[in-house]
Amino acid sequence: LMYRLSEAKRRFERVSSSYFLAHPEEMVNYRRQRLDIACGRLGAVLPHRAEAARQRLMALTQRLKMVLPHLAEMRRQRYVNLAERLSRLLQSPFVRLHERLEQGRKVLGVLGPESVLKRGYSILLKESGMALRSAEEASQGESLRGILANGEIQLKVER
Repeated sequence: LMYRLSEAKRRFERVSSSYFLAHPEEMVNYRRQRLDIACGRLGAVLPHRAEAARQRLMALTQRLKMVLPHLAEMRRQRYVNLAERLSRLLQSPFVRLHERLEQGRKVLGVLGPESVLKRGYSILLKESGMALRSAEEASQGESLRGILANGEIQLKVER
């Protein structure tokens, strides 16, 4: 505790013996003089920096004027390419589906009943409309309808 008191007393004596504490107006004048010096330096440097920034801005503006048309053309071309790509992508599934449908139509044309009839075969139907698959399904005296490649005929079973 005694040490702390002696330290506080020494600090107080040092501060109280300060020149600026005895003459506060001198301290204000000193600070004002330092501020004036800083303003003078800033006043000398600031116009140069402002001019350099203005010139840099002008150079960037000129560069932008040269680059903007090129950028606009690049973006326009990109949009055209994207539109073409989108068109192809939208059409692609329909084209594939159309091709599959056409392929199925060709297979049906080859394997369908019309092509079988054109090769000389016929289709026999009972009066109920059911197709005959074997001779045992027909009974004597029954009327059948025969479908041929170029028309139909009525038949009667005679065993």
